[in-house]
Amino acid sequence: MLTWDTVDELFPEQMIEDMFTSFEKLLARLEHEDWDQVFDLLPENQVDFLENQMNIGELENPQCLHTAFFRAS
Repeated sequence: MLTWDTVDELFPEQMIEDMFTSFEKLLARLEHEDWDQVFDLLPENQVDFLENQMNIGELENPQCLHTAFFRAS
């Protein structure tokens, strides 16, 4: 029996369920497969989300995160 205690309000919608599903998938694969294999555990909706996030295009004026801070000082 597996149980996770979470504070759902701290995570994006569906994230905890995706993480738990991936964890169950990992345990099942470890039981039946060679441990040296690389596992692809990311749920499909997370793969889609990451692909969308990676396609943001180029920044118009790329700068370091601290640049605006030092400019304001």
